[in-house]
Amino acid sequence: MRAAARVAECEWRSVGQRVGRLILVGTRDRQSDRWDMARMRAELMRLFDAVIDPDSVQAADLLCEEVAVRSDALSGYEWDEGTQTAVIDRGTGVHLELVGLESSRSLVFRLARPRMPFDDRRNFATWIGDAAQAAAKELRAGSWTVDRSETSVSELRLTASIPLAIVQGALDRVSGSLDQSASRLRLE
Repeated sequence: MRAAARVAECEWRSVGQRVGRLILVGTRDRQSDRWDMARMRAELMRLFDAVIDPDSVQAADLLCEEVAVRSDALSGYEWDEGTQTAVIDRGTGVHLELVGLESSRSLVFRLARPRMPFDDRRNFATWIGDAAQAAAKELRAGSWTVDRSETSVSELRLTASIPLAIVQGALDRVSGSLDQSASRLRLE
């Protein structure tokens, strides 16, 4: 089903995932679980507009998923339709999420990275503190505001946000800064 929803090369890279989910939600067994035609048409029109004029996209959920698709750190994400969030839980305990918030007109990135078996146990607290600072620096370089960065002897929690007005004209730069930040934290 998802293969059928693939769209030829276009600048808006997340359209294939969104069309695939639209097909799935439109063909659910129980009619009460299916979207009605008006809602499906509205979503298709939003996607059409994104493909035709990517620079005019202002919707937080569309911008959020587009950044997630372009980010290696979020590769393999699952989309939570209810919260408009790209989520990835790695088997190692690493949890990443990117959410589009219409209310604050921003994207919020959250990362939790526990101590892992390959980490040097004795030096973890020092290393994770330095790595958290480096990750925050990469995010700031990409125009993110680091709202929270907490480290302990067993984990790091990081939260950053960025206004949608910045994201609109800089999708690759914004997703690249997420990747640079994540690379500082040895997530695998």
